[in-house]
Amino acid sequence: MKELIKAMIPESGLKRLRRKREIYTNRVGRRAVRFLHGLRLHSDEIVGFLLEREPFTPELVIRGYHRGLFPSAIHATGDMRWHSPEERGVVPIEDFHLPRRLRQIVRQGKFEIRVDEDFTGVMKGCAEPAPGRQTTYIKLEVMEVYEELHRRGIAHSVGAWLDGQLVGGTYGVALGAYFASESAFQRVRDASKVATVHLTEILKRNGFTLHDVWWHRKDMEQYGGHAIPREEFKELHTHALATPARFTKATL
Repeated sequence: MKELIKAMIPESGLKRLRRKREIYTNRVGRRAVRFLHGLRLHSDEIVGFLLEREPFTPELVIRGYHRGLFPSAIHATGDMRWHSPEERGVVPIEDFHLPRRLRQIVRQGKFEIRVDEDFTGVMKGCAEPAPGRQTTYIKLEVMEVYEELHRRGIAHSVGAWLDGQLVGGTYGVALGAYFASESAFQRVRDASKVATVHLTEILKRNGFTLHDVWWHRKDMEQYGGHAIPREEFKELHTHALATPARFTKATL
């Protein structure tokens, strides 16, 4: 672990970390010391702690996701942070539950689904304020990074179109048989839900084994989404990264 830390930050950075540890010890006491020891015990959290201090680049995002971390911002400050929560939200792929009402909407063909078309437009939609989400971590620098990942064939979008207009969609990152959903939006009712159904079908047809939605979210329970412990996620994540899969445009 010491070698990992030395490889990722310069000696000057190590000195700052040591100084911070001294400050925590002197000012806050044993609780803060336990917190810092906790960072040392969990390699994922250590890497996340160090990644915060690097420029946000496509390479950083790939490295973070390979470690089982995901990026998001602290609402109070807007600062980017890497996360590895105790419980991880996942949505089943093979056992995806499609509610009856949503099944009917999909069959009606109300929305035209387009895969990897207007990726930037989908990201901009996800960055818009929405009920319960007045701010977002999707700033210009984040968009530029994911646009580059999209050009490299790593980031993908599924958009729902109505009367020639993009009205909803979702996007995420695919590595091996692992897919990390980043965000979703809708300007018309059910648009993002239909996009999620098509995304799941793409993952299923192409042999993906893990659909990560970061935190456990109530809106994902309708699809069978649930939370799993960090250690279980790590096992599934490791297996998915090692499993070949390819994100294609095939939908329902």
